[in-house]
Amino acid sequence: MFTVKEKDADIKLRIREVIEARGGNASQLARDMDISAPYFGSILNSQDKGVSATLLKAIAGIGININWLLSGIGNMNSDEELGTELDSWKSKAVKNEITILSLEKKLEKLAFLVEHLDALLLSSHEKKTNHENNNQKENANSIK
Repeated sequence: MFTVKEKDADIKLRIREVIEARGGNASQLARDMDISAPYFGSILNSQDKGVSATLLKAIAGIGININWLLSGIGNMNSDEELGTELDSWKSKAVKNEITILSLEKKLEKLAFLVEHLDALLLSSHEKKTNHENNNQKENANSIK
């Protein structure tokens, strides 16, 4: 069984792996996580200080897989951990977006047709009414 200090030492080693993977600059990583560089350095360099929940949350916020950080199991990056499942969801989202755009275009065309159909029907109705009125006038004039 691991002691808390041994576990923290393992986590700190993996944090150093993150630093190396991200260019080897601990201060830059601290800035990326929006925590102070002195605070970050003090945790990494002290055998007495444990890894805080604040630091774990900050690391997760930059896309590091917390399960990997704590246990060493899995991939370093969260999106790599999701792997093909994430790609599958992204693919579905893109397909759905394309479908939505296509349906929106069809809906716009349909709205255009309905608008013009109303105008056409109204025009046709007006012509019919005018024609009927003219016929009534002609009939009235012929009766006189």
